[in-house]
Formats: sequence, structure tokens, C-alpha cells
Amino acid sequence: MKKLPRVLIITFLLTALSSCASVPLVLEPEPIISKHFEIYAEKGVSKERIEEILQYCERASSRLDKDFAFTPSNKIKIYVYASRSSMQKGLRDFSGFSYERARYYETHETRIPWIQDYKMHLPPRSDIKAVTGLYAHFIIEELNKEAFNFAAWLGHGLPIYYAFKISAQDNIKAYSDVKCLIQSQKFIELRKLSSISNWRSASKKNMGFIFSESFVASEYFIRRYGVERAVDVLKLVSSSKPLDKVFKETLGASVKDFEEEMKTSIKEKDILLGRVLKNSLVEQFSSTELNADYWEPFNTWGSVGRETGSGLVLSTRENEKNYGGIRSGFFLVGDFDIQVSFALERWTKKYASFYLNVTNGGLHCEEFSTVAIRRQAGYLTSNDYYGSWVSIRGDSDDYSIKTKDMKGGFRIKRNKGTISTYFKRDGEWILLKEYSAKIEDPLRLHLGIRNWNKKGIFGPSGVKARIKRLEIRVKP
Repeated sequence: MKKLPRVLIITFLLTALSSCASVPLVLEPEPIISKHFEIYAEKGVSKERIEEILQYCERASSRLDKDFAFTPSNKIKIYVYASRSSMQKGLRDFSGFSYERARYYETHETRIPWIQDYKMHLPPRSDIKAVTGLYAHFIIEELNKEAFNFAAWLGHGLPIYYAFKISAQDNIKAYSDVKCLIQSQKFIELRKLSSISNWRSASKKNMGFIFSESFVASEYFIRRYGVERAVDVLKLVSSSKPLDKVFKETLGASVKDFEEEMKTSIKEKDILLGRVLKNSLVEQFSSTELNADYWEPFNTWGSVGRETGSGLVLSTRENEKNYGGIRSGFFLVGDFDIQVSFALERWTKKYASFYLNVTNGGLHCEEFSTVAIRRQAGYLTSNDYYGSWVSIRGDSDDYSIKTKDMKGGFRIKRNKGTISTYFKRDGEWILLKEYSAKIEDPLRLHLGIRNWNKKGIFGPSGVKARIKRLEIRVKP
């Protein structure tokens, strides 16, 4: 067989690549327009996701524009994509990215959105915290681009602060990280974190601690001095006017003085101990809003639907990778008994899980521990099952039994150090597994749902679970 000349092969490949790259994005014919934003969604992006993005962006705009005394000169265009490859095309078409720069968003499984020149690009898995944090980042950049270089911990910490505040979530893990760094004498001086050059030279492992320190320091700054002073500092800092000089002029204290005051506050006041559940709790989720004194939403990835009023309904959407639910704003110490009754209103044969867990993840310096019970649709097999899973400082164990139950209950009980998991059938609690290993207090409760991104598996509506009642018994 005669070989084709090499030049023809290369020409053919380049033509094919060019052809693929030129496939146009198919956007919805009309953008959704609000007071401050225009949303351009790719066909296939759900209406619920678009509405959620618009809701939180307007909420972020209302809060941040007031706090920063800032009004954007133009509406921000938001491009919402159904896939990473689509975002790559959008970054090239709408923001002028090179092919190589835009390709990062397709080859890396990133949830990080992007904003530049009043254009925001949202990958399919970006969550609400990332979106609201990005808007805060945009406003700070409009105030003073040099703030990110010469007041790096404040410039990058404030967007994280607002991301958690606006999405009604806390960042307990950041406080735990900082407390551990102080105890181990590995706290990174804020003076060093003022310069972005020190961020760029940090290891990947240390970057998580740097963001934790920046968040905690920014939140403490706002509690201590107020957001108006933070804005003053961000406006004044520059290459010729370093952060320490700005601090002394505006606050009468050095960055080192502020750091020592913050560290003393963290040592003296353990915010975890102030949030321990001291009385038993019965929750039927009859209000149309989550009780913010006890619960907060969370999304690990994607976007999980949450409805209250007639129980708590957690749901996922078709052909999206979703993982989220609610977690307790309080902590559990000592013996407890958690009981949940539920009904699965939409389900699937594979790739979905509904679960209850208790964990000290993000609350300790040591490796975390988790105990969970779940109702699982088949993963490697087609069998549904109840599963009990435990991970004790890195050592894990998994136990399961087959089931076809579409309604029932979960239970996790700790008595004198032994944690037991149960499921409920025909009104009776059935023991699934017992664990006697020590799990350090405090613990936090999660109730969640997840599905994997398997096209065509979930039908037109995804999966849905209704929690009818949740009871937690504790010893006063």
C-alpha cells in the first residue's frame, strides 16, 4: 500500500483540528437580563441552574456594591457552559483567549470560573461560592489592581469571605487550619503573604493553608475594623506604598501587630465549642426556609436542589454531576442518637447515593474520621443496597446489604464510644454495623445526595429524596 506524503498527513490533521475548533457554540436565542447582568447560556444548561446563578449574582452585587461603594459601569455578561470544551470555545470567541490558554479549561477538570473585561465564563461544575467570590475579585480589581500584588492576603481573602457569606455557608476548615498552624508554629507571617511573589513560590500543599490564613485574617479584619477600612486599605496599597505603611497610616498598627492580635483571639476563643448542640432537636422542615440557626446548604460539586415546607427535598438534575445537601451549623460531642425518615421519590438503577454521615473533617489538625450510612443505587453492579462506611484517620471499612426499599430510615448512634449504624424497615431499626474505634469530637452532621455524570442514566428529572423527619437526641 502506497504511503501518503507526510505533508499531506499534516495538512489533513491541521484541517481537521481547525474544523473542530470552528464548530460554533449554540447559545439560547435570547439572553436573560437583570439589573446588573446578562446571562448567555449554552443550549442544554438547565433553567434551574441559570436562575440560581442569576439569584446569587444579584445578591452578590447588592451586598458588594454597597460595601465597596462601587457601581459597575456596564452590565456583566455571564456565559454559562454545558461542557469544558464549550467553555474553551467561549473563552476564545468572547474573550480572545489563545487556543493554548483556553485549552486548559478542557484538559483540566476545573470548576474555576473566569472574569475579564465585564465578561464572566462559568464552567459546568462551578458552584455558587466560586461565582460570588469571583464577583468580589472583580470589584477589588476595579478598585485597585495592585491590591492583589501588594496586599495579597487581603485582596484574595476578601473574595473568599464574601463567597461564604453570600452563599450562607461557613468556612470552619479554614479556622481549623489556622489553629493547627499556630499550634505547630508553622503559621506563615502575614507580612510575607502580602506579596504575591511569595504565593507563586509556595508548594501546592501550602497553597491551601495560604488561602485559609487569608480568609481568617480578612474575616477578622472586618470584625475588628469594618469593611470600610478594608476598602481604604485596598485603595491605598501600591508598589510605592506597601501594606505595612498603609496599616500604620489608616489603623495606627503594623501588620505584625494585627497578626498577633488575631492569633491571640483564635487561641482564646475556640469557635467550635461555642456551637455544640446541648439539647435534643426534632426537625420536620415545615418552614419554606432552612433554619439558619441549625442548618446550612453545601455543594461539593454541581448544584443540588433543596426545597423545604413539606419535609426537606434534595434533588439532582439529569446528566449533571451533582453532590450536595445540608450540614449542621452545630457540632456533636459525646453520646448522640440521630434518626432520619425518608422516601425516595425518583431513583435510578445506577450511579446515585443518598446518605447521612457524621464527620470531624476540617475540624482537627489530625487526619479526619467519618461514619456514614447510605442508600446506594448500584455502582459497579446493578444491585441497590444499604451501605455502612467508616474512615478512621485514613483506615476505612465498607459493609453493605442488598435492598429495594424506596422508603425507610437512617440512624447513627454513639453510646460510650461505640458508633452504630442502622436502617429502618417495616417500623423496626435493623443494625447494620458497629465501630468501636475512637473518633475525636466535635463531629458535624451531613445529609446529602449525589449522582455521577452518566449520560442517559437518570431520565428527564434526575433523582429525588424527601426527608420527612430528623431527630437528634443528645445528653444535656
